[in-house]
Amino acid sequence: MLNKMNARERVMVIAILVLVPVCLLPLAGLFAWNSLDAKKDLIEGLRNRQGNLELTKRRWMNAEFVRNDLRALSLPGDAEQASSAYRNWLLTLGTEVFGDSAVRVQHTGDVARKHKDFQVYRQSRFTLSTEGTLAQLLEFLEAFYEIDCLHRISNLSVVPKQNLQTQQPSKTLTLKFTFEALSVSGSEESRDIREIAEIQDDSLRQHIPEQFAEWRDRVLMRNIFGFPNEAPRFSRVGTKRFVKGERVEVRLSARDSDDGDLLVFELEEAPMQGAKIEQDEGDDSATLTTPDLDVGRYTFVVAVKDDGYPSKVDRQEFQIEIEEPREKAVPEPEPEFDPSLATYVTGVVRNTQGVELAFVHVKPTGELLKLAVGDAFEIGTVQGFVVLINDGKVVMEVNGEEKEFRPGQKLNASSSLRSRRSR
Repeated sequence: MLNKMNARERVMVIAILVLVPVCLLPLAGLFAWNSLDAKKDLIEGLRNRQGNLELTKRRWMNAEFVRNDLRALSLPGDAEQASSAYRNWLLTLGTEVFGDSAVRVQHTGDVARKHKDFQVYRQSRFTLSTEGTLAQLLEFLEAFYEIDCLHRISNLSVVPKQNLQTQQPSKTLTLKFTFEALSVSGSEESRDIREIAEIQDDSLRQHIPEQFAEWRDRVLMRNIFGFPNEAPRFSRVGTKRFVKGERVEVRLSARDSDDGDLLVFELEEAPMQGAKIEQDEGDDSATLTTPDLDVGRYTFVVAVKDDGYPSKVDRQEFQIEIEEPREKAVPEPEPEFDPSLATYVTGVVRNTQGVELAFVHVKPTGELLKLAVGDAFEIGTVQGFVVLINDGKVVMEVNGEEKEFRPGQKLNASSSLRSRRSR
């Protein structure tokens, strides 16, 4: 074909054949470069997608681990059993701390928390109302927060009761708690809430009891609703006297104007070994006892301390005197009763043989004497005999004196007629 062309045509054809590939070569390179970039982008996109999938997988696995941990601390999955079990646990704990009579626990409702159409957990709400002291409140909070469970106190109301006499805040508090507890989806449908209620390993009370006691005392020693602590006051004892050999007991008492303060009695100074103070727990009185003491005077110093913040003390000094026993006076015997003081002449009669008789009734003994003229008698301190019976009357000599009697008269009450010695 080139043979048929002239030289010019051949040059042009050769130039075209050379220039066309040269011109197409950059285009081919550009196309290849663009294709390579597209593949690189595709590979990078696939790698990013793979990384996102792996990240999502790791996040899902981590979330599942967390959910499994939360399920182990969750309330039972069954809604009815969860509310009943947690309410019973609250009631038991509250009763142990505050007592049997004043604890009221209520289940106020449940709320389901969802992510899209999936229920993540169910939130249950409870209330507890009671009365107690600051010490009981602290004990309840200690026990509550030591439990490793999905629950919390969302609201706490603390109001001091007013003392009706002083019209001041007392140490008795009106308490109302609001609790929230969670039941995570997928947890066991039925389980014992007490299996969840285990003491945490980081419990301050277990690991550092000294610091825990110090922290607890700092809280309890404050009456945050009342006035500054007032010192207790001893009731005056004075000097106590005992007889040697007698049991020595001295009653001590004190009072504190701060309602609810607990008092503790202490023996600070005693002149002998063996003296001690015994006090009933929570009582505002105590008894001082000593061993057997010799005759003499002994001085004691006692103290009473309250549990307020800061603690206040009152002291008192008193004496005990031991005296020699006194000789017991022998009582004189009481005189015996004289039956003649209640002896009466009750009648003057004539019997079937025609003999005149005087009836004398000795009331203390119930004896009835029937005396004729010349009959002698002895009644108590009275001695005598019948002198004459005539005209419904009787004349007797009583202890050397003649006396005239009529029925109904006492034996020692009539006036004398004359002395037989003077006749």
